[in-house]
Amino acid sequence: MNNALLIYEGLKTFADAKALIGKQEYVFLDFKESRSTNGALLDDDKDHFSKAASGFAHQEGGVIVWGIEARKGPDDVDEARALKPISNIKKFLSGLNDYVKYSTEPVVDGIQSRVIFENDDESSNVGYAVTLFPKSNSEHIALGNTKHDFYRRHGDSFVPLSTADIRALFFRSSSPDLELRALSQPGGSLRLMLHNKGRGVAKYASAHIGWAPNQGGLWYDGEGNDSFKVGFYVNTHQEPYVIQFIANTNVVVHPEEEIGILTGPSTHSGRLPKVSKIFYRLYAENMVPKEGTLEL
Repeated sequence: MNNALLIYEGLKTFADAKALIGKQEYVFLDFKESRSTNGALLDDDKDHFSKAASGFAHQEGGVIVWGIEARKGPDDVDEARALKPISNIKKFLSGLNDYVKYSTEPVVDGIQSRVIFENDDESSNVGYAVTLFPKSNSEHIALGNTKHDFYRRHGDSFVPLSTADIRALFFRSSSPDLELRALSQPGGSLRLMLHNKGRGVAKYASAHIGWAPNQGGLWYDGEGNDSFKVGFYVNTHQEPYVIQFIANTNVVVHPEEEIGILTGPSTHSGRLPKVSKIFYRLYAENMVPKEGTLEL
């Protein structure tokens, strides 16, 4: 579960809304006060929504809480100062849901909103709305009422992308995005695979691999043999990595496909060490290097 979804799932009751007072806005969280007096979505609300849909989509997603006044604090960062409940909040929620299809081009998939009622009293029809904006692998221009532009979230604000930023954004959408996957094999060994979840073909793939506890052992190819048809590995001394797998130059990983790269580790005697973590750093042409840890 990513940070944006964690925030969204943690905002369900009036107590959750009150607990936001004093909290600062940051890259995943934004507060907006609405001037609506009857639940209708105003032009300002639509502009905020469009910028957020574009800006959060181009990063790691985020959340807007509607009905909270935010002002600069002592360190010049916007923070929640007061609850400003919205009248006819059910109508406001309907407006948010309806505006999704008009907010960006193309539409950001997965936007969702919920209501928090004042004092958790649904009959009052007064309260707050919480909107989750997910990350997207596409480019989305905001279609607000004042200015059409591409945005990103920067600290506590949404800022238009520069020409260089937009170029990098479109480059990202056509790039490969490798991830390491591990499957347990009979006998306790591991099969490691490179999966391409990006939109570009992965060429010249390579992976630095380390594991803990490090008990030595041998690695074989992705099928458990010693033929190594798709690449080879060499020992390395770049902590925490122990070996580096290098794909053959004629091997590519197409979008939504994967290749098995390694099976192991195992010892000459057949004793299989219990690996609890795999450390990795992945490379491919036109891909920003990616590193992380797999907990097994």
